[in-house]
Amino acid sequence: MNKNLRFTGTVHFHNTGENVACNLPLILFEEDNNTICYCPALDLSGYGSNEVEAQKSFEITLGEYFSYTINKKTLKTDLSRLGWQFKKNWKKKMVPPDISLSLEFVFRKE
Repeated sequence: MNKNLRFTGTVHFHNTGENVACNLPLILFEEDNNTICYCPALDLSGYGSNEVEAQKSFEITLGEYFSYTINKKTLKTDLSRLGWQFKKNWKKKMVPPDISLSLEFVFRKE
């Protein structure tokens, strides 16, 4: 099972009151009897015994990632490191790198 999906929605942070709207590519695959939900644009993943659990795990990971980077004020730096492009007002619109560039970045790290 290899599936390409998208995570589209808004992540709300209770500690800051901020919302982040997302539209991210996801790849679902199986490994060692687990389902992995991987987002190459952010180099984040979640896992579970099935697709639903993996997606829920990914949503938790995504929320933690945004909470941490917003709290530490490192979100823009980290997204730049991952190849994201920013419009003039970077809080309005951020464009993830093409999925092939994201995967190239991930495999280059190893």
